Amino acid sequence: MPYPTKKLGEVAILNPKKSEMKEFSDDIEVTFVPMSAVNEFSQSIASPEVRRLGEVRKGYTYFRNSDVLFAKITPCMENGKVAIARDLKNGVGFGSTEFHVIRPTSEITSEWIFHIVANIAFRKEAETRMQGAAGQRRVPISFLVEYKIPLPPIAEQRRIVARIEKQFAKIDEAARLRAESEVATAQLLPAALHEIFSSAESKGWGIEKIEDICEHPQYGFTASASRKAVGPRLLRITDIQNGKVNWETVPYCICPTVEKYELRAGDLVFARTGATVGKSFLIVDVPKDVIFASYLIRLRAREKIMPEFLYFFFQSPDYWYQITMGQVGMAQPNVNGTKLVQIKIPLPLLAEQEKIVKKLDALSGKVRALQELQSSQSADLKALKQSILHEAFSGEVELSLIHI
Repeated sequence: MPYPTKKLGEVAILNPKKSEMKEFSDDIEVTFVPMSAVNEFSQSIASPEVRRLGEVRKGYTYFRNSDVLFAKITPCMENGKVAIARDLKNGVGFGSTEFHVIRPTSEITSEWIFHIVANIAFRKEAETRMQGAAGQRRVPISFLVEYKIPLPPIAEQRRIVARIEKQFAKIDEAARLRAESEVATAQLLPAALHEIFSSAESKGWGIEKIEDICEHPQYGFTASASRKAVGPRLLRITDIQNGKVNWETVPYCICPTVEKYELRAGDLVFARTGATVGKSFLIVDVPKDVIFASYLIRLRAREKIMPEFLYFFFQSPDYWYQITMGQVGMAQPNVNGTKLVQIKIPLPLLAEQEKIVKKLDALSGKVRALQELQSSQSADLKALKQSILHEAFSGEVELSLIHI
């Protein structure tokens, strides 16, 4: 028979009062947990901070060891930011106001609560009850108070949780190995590029400056972007995502001198400021009437060098060493055209460039395929955890053995 159910508010203390801490000195150290410290895959707290109680007593959410933290805000619901507070400094924690805190009573364990609220079925139902403006909606405390949960005896809760966590440990190990393979995959192309460009001297290649093999760099056009087709499309730094551009989503602008800024196949554009400073993008299949925005710099290769060869150099550790040394600015580092043209590149003959580009294109394709597979595997591992939780907390709450 199914286990009896109770409302969560009947078996747990929800958002305990800070008055429990009123006798504690402001000088004691406590753990501080920002929302970013909760890992969405492992659903645990990683790298929390330590602060004085007086710094966090007001304006933050209070919790203690064994309390369950549940993120109540829209952006955190999809992946389920939830964790059990453990190993808190002096047993006390404070954190983001976007956490609901669920404290178990003698009828229920922290782990039982944790796995219930980590279940996607719980989150989906919570989303139907969210309140507030779009983009910043929150799960109200009333939902937690009234939510009915299966409640077997404590011993049975522990037995089921132990079986869940035994299987989760296998999944976490698979995730660890996948993460290691992701790191190794990400290093394949840089390693190959370094091997090619660091051996230039032994191969008798010449060394050229960018100013000698490219046209003079050009800064982009300054204009306000518009979703209406008022003129040419305006390529911005933010339109380049993961080495790709969705031209259909690139906005338009008004530009009286399109010819001066128009992009064509073979052009390279560089982010000259911001978080992606120094990163480049090779224009390949570009629509007609596309210009580039002011935070980008354009380079055009002359006949002596293939644009594709130049682009691969700009992905190499050898380039990044030079461009990092050439950044100017402190709070907002940037790369300007003057610095860019002084970059030095090893340059073989065109026939050799073509062979290298062909080899690197093949390697890049393999890397992309591996990364897509790894991303799919990551999603599969998350789905497997949810499958286990669904089986655990549906029907009669009986776990079958799932082989991983």
